[in-house]
Amino acid sequence: MLLNSIGIFVWMWLRDRSIYRQDTIENNEGEEMIKILRTEDLNKITDKIVFNYISDLLQYLLKTYEVDSIERFGAIFYIEAKIDFAKYKEFCLSAPLLESRFEWIEDIGNGYVNGCVVIDNDTAINLIGKKYLFEKYITED
Repeated sequence: MLLNSIGIFVWMWLRDRSIYRQDTIENNEGEEMIKILRTEDLNKITDKIVFNYISDLLQYLLKTYEVDSIERFGAIFYIEAKIDFAKYKEFCLSAPLLESRFEWIEDIGNGYVNGCVVIDNDTAINLIGKKYLFEKYITED
């Protein structure tokens, strides 16, 4: 009886793990989105293609506002999976993102885009990632 219970438990665990792995592969998960507030946060970005763009943007903001962290007025998020958009509360938003919520989305080259979401008069966030991740939010004019 105990052996049977252990066997069922192991089977259920493996099945759930398999489903989780499949979801992870299908949703292009594997890495967490990266929140960038200060220079040290740049070390978390392993994708060298977008690293320079984010670094330049961060340095511009730090220099312009003469601060060591942009936390007071926003953040830069490096998005690595579509599922990251569901984490809207981490963006300091009260509701899921909609196409209309973006102030603008610009192509920054090499298959990446930068989208800006204005939260209030003093706060905005930049969401940066591969263009296909933003396809739901991009409109062709």
